[in-house]
Amino acid sequence: MPKGFETTGRVIMNIETARQMILNIEGKGLRTGLRDIVEVVYDQFTNDER
Repeated sequence: MPKGFETTGRVIMNIETARQMILNIEGKGLRTGLRDIVEVVYDQFTNDER
């Protein structure tokens, strides 16, 4: 395995990629609603730090 490859099974992705994956796998539902809330809170958090 090359140095620096993730081996724990943890995956990090951006919010848009997560949205697309959830919609394609599960369709609209609770997780897409939660993701929408996370995006709003994340935007507020990152804007406060600028």
